[in-house]
Amino acid sequence: EAGVQLDRALTAAKGGPSDVRAAAARYRGAFSHAEGRVDEAIARYREGMRECPDMGRYLSTLALGALGAALAAAGRTEEASRALDEADSPARGDQATVVVSLHRGHLDLARARSAAEAGDEEGSVRHVDLARARLTRARAEGRGGSEVRVAALLLQRAIDRVQARHPNAQVLRVGPEAAWFAVPGIPKVHLGRKHRLRRLLSTLVRTREASPGTPLGVDA
Repeated sequence: EAGVQLDRALTAAKGGPSDVRAAAARYRGAFSHAEGRVDEAIARYREGMRECPDMGRYLSTLALGALGAALAAAGRTEEASRALDEADSPARGDQATVVVSLHRGHLDLARARSAAEAGDEEGSVRHVDLARARLTRARAEGRGGSEVRVAALLLQRAIDRVQARHPNAQVLRVGPEAAWFAVPGIPKVHLGRKHRLRRLLSTLVRTREASPGTPLGVDA
């Protein structure tokens, strides 16, 4: 239903100003991207850029960022990186900066897939964490607007798909001798000389591994 409505909007926009045609194509691309049809999304995004070749810096940032996200989702990481780098350089305004950062999350996820294929599970999880952190940061900053909401939705769906394929991307990770820990959405936390915390964490991990679901007493 939504796709049909967007197609009607595209048809109606064909006789309108170039920036309206470009926006219609970009939103149709976002819908295709959200549905997992990334090749179609790439074509739509490029159609929008052709419709308005003289778009200003702000619209150019949005267009290049969206294209970079779709290219990353398609596994075309070099092209995605170039598009996102170009989007970053002329960015204007807080909303554009947040949007491009969210779109970069798709490049993080592409690198996570490459790491997983190479057998680097820790590297894969690290890249997923970076993508999730971008989403968490954007939501915490509370910078709204339709472009931010669409970019956040696309990244959330992409993260959900990764989590469905790789459930261990959601787990707590603990370093050797509990020297550090990491949870999705935040950077790795180093405990260093905090020996009491390290002993507590080690005890929690051992108990979890030995008896999942068993509460830990205060004297443990």
